[in-house]
Amino acid sequence: MDRLDLLARFWVLGEDFSNANLYEALNTFVEQMNYQISDLEIKHAADLVSKVRLGDEFTIYQWVVFKDFIYPPRLNWNFLVEAVDAAESDGQLLKIAIGPATNLLAHYGSTIEYFEKWSAENEKFKRMTTAMIRHRTCNDSWYRLWELQSQVPDPLSKVDERPTDRDHLVSLEDQENADKGRYRYDGSGNWVIIQR
Repeated sequence: MDRLDLLARFWVLGEDFSNANLYEALNTFVEQMNYQISDLEIKHAADLVSKVRLGDEFTIYQWVVFKDFIYPPRLNWNFLVEAVDAAESDGQLLKIAIGPATNLLAHYGSTIEYFEKWSAENEKFKRMTTAMIRHRTCNDSWYRLWELQSQVPDPLSKVDERPTDRDHLVSLEDQENADKGRYRYDGSGNWVIIQR
């Protein structure tokens, strides 16, 4: 387990620790869950989160949103997979779907291939996708996601009748552009920072 895995699991499962010192809360969480991770990795995890401050406070929740826009898509994907793996309830899957999963696909539509591949191999992951919302997702990625969603017999939430039902809520620019974040997929498996 590394620091990103720990933070994904803590974000999904560690709600009882929201008001504690993060380093102490992560240590307690690790002990309670019987995870194998070094103290140094726990410190690094706490440091990652503490760099994201709104006013005098910082929370794991703020960091999860922040990382969606700053970290490379591959790291966000790893966080997403770890969070789904840790989820134990429909509520936790819903939290993942409307947060990191929706943000990742909306800003990096090229990751739809990851969603398709993982959904074919993991029913819990596929079910999680049924609660994802359109947000800024490009047409191609959204229509492909809708195909996945429509195959789930027990969705977390109601799936649109047609994939085009929410097109009017998304700008034409967002509908046409898959990758809108600070990284672009180079077609050979790498994400590169856009030079602006």
